Amino acid sequence: MQQVNEDESVRDTPINRATVSMLATVDLERELDGIRERRLANRLHIERLAKIKGDKADLTSFLKFDKLMVKVKKDMEKLDKLADTVQGEVNRLRSLAIEMGE
Repeated sequence: MQQVNEDESVRDTPINRATVSMLATVDLERELDGIRERRLANRLHIERLAKIKGDKADLTSFLKFDKLMVKVKKDMEKLDKLADTVQGEVNRLRSLAIEMGE
């Protein structure tokens, strides 16, 4: 008679599929640890991706803000020049009004 080794009786093969009830406690713990490690690895991967997307969103928002700020500064410079021009024209109008006797 051939003696069946305990390890061979729970071996999972395509023909003889092992079930959870056939596994020893140590093997069950090993399988559960593997599942936990994969779940943790997936969670960490997803969290890293979320952080990267969050950082990119912050970076994108900052770049948009910075670009708009540059535009606003240029527009303010144009407005300052225009205000100086208008102020000069108003001063000339006053001078002309004084010359005309008003």
